[in-house]
Amino acid sequence: MKGQAKTDRALLTLLGVEGGAWTTAEAAIGTGLPLNIVESRLLALAVASGAQLCVANDGDVRYVFRPQLRRYLLARSWRLRLTAFLGRACSLLFWIIRCSFGVVLVVMVVLISLLVLVLGLALVRDDDAANALMSFLGGGLELIFRIVVAVLTDQFWIGSPGRFPSSKKESQPQRVVFLESIYSILFGDGDPNQALDQKRWQRIGGFLRQRCGVVIAEDLAPLLKLGSPPFLSQPSLSHPSELQMATERADQGMLPVLMHFDGRPQVTEQGDLVYCFPTFFDGVRNESSTADKSSGDNSFAENDSLPLFEQRIPFTHANQWQRRAYCILVVSLLGLSLVLWNWSLPVSASLVAIASFGVVYSLLLIALPIVRWLIWRRANAAIQKRNSNLRKWTKWIQLKCDRTAIKRREAIKIAKGIDSPEKQIIYFCW
Repeated sequence: MKGQAKTDRALLTLLGVEGGAWTTAEAAIGTGLPLNIVESRLLALAVASGAQLCVANDGDVRYVFRPQLRRYLLARSWRLRLTAFLGRACSLLFWIIRCSFGVVLVVMVVLISLLVLVLGLALVRDDDAANALMSFLGGGLELIFRIVVAVLTDQFWIGSPGRFPSSKKESQPQRVVFLESIYSILFGDGDPNQALDQKRWQRIGGFLRQRCGVVIAEDLAPLLKLGSPPFLSQPSLSHPSELQMATERADQGMLPVLMHFDGRPQVTEQGDLVYCFPTFFDGVRNESSTADKSSGDNSFAENDSLPLFEQRIPFTHANQWQRRAYCILVVSLLGLSLVLWNWSLPVSASLVAIASFGVVYSLLLIALPIVRWLIWRRANAAIQKRNSNLRKWTKWIQLKCDRTAIKRREAIKIAKGIDSPEKQIIYFCW
């Protein structure tokens, strides 16, 4: 059920606004999901929305969906409306949680500052000492007051739960308000590479379509998960054993693609492997209309097999002023909590509890970014290594290898030998 819900969401994202005529292969490319899963869910969506079914003389079936499909389905199903409402409620709840870390920090600093001021006046009897204490506390409290005023006027009231980039949409990092920047400094803003695997499958599907469903593993190598290449530095024609190992690893990396797009390996007369995907046999070489409809990446042309490099994970989207304000408030909270804890021991157990919470909370705000920074460095180092491997695989397929050229010619021959009559829509059914 969970997999079906994910597929349905991906299909509605693809078809929900513009609708249009889609084959199963086009929907699988557009969503980046396995062909066998998309096929059943696309049919279910067509039944639920009353889509038209058009069949070409070569047996190619297209589902014609109405525009504003998402709005139509919401109007007909209370379950979808409830799901949409719960999604908005969860988004609002998550935004409140993001802001709560900043709200607690600001409230604790203000509260403990006032308590320290009151206790200081009560404990200090001497006029000169009181004046000195008031002068010191006054300067510190003025600085804290300015920061608090800046925090509360930092576009807090125009913030919204939907302003942050999600994993489903690729957008530039936006400026975050201070209360949300606390969460950003503590936990980060998510992985910008969450949708990379979906875009990788979209690009693989686009390349298969552009090659009429017949490819060799070498051409898809930059898009496959092949790990470290067998050559240590750069690929070279002077090391045939390394090139042979690279070819074997690329062939092994094609297995998930065969399963994803329902492909079949085929042996040429020379004993080499080429890979055929019958779903893409239907004369798509001259068909470019569907390339513009695929969400996320519509550049299904000669550069489809170029690798998709991972982006570095930013430590935080908080700006420099927000990071400085964070440090000042956390250090102030720690220092004032220690002072309050020391002064309130003979006075009140409640004040000791407040001071203890302030100390623990401030230490937590110091420790979490440090621990996350260490993890962040290791994660970005791993990303850099994977990107370096992708560059090596890309250089490998650019080598002018005779055997690879022969395999490409065999793949082209097989593709040209596939019968693909010109499509003509012959009937519609509802």
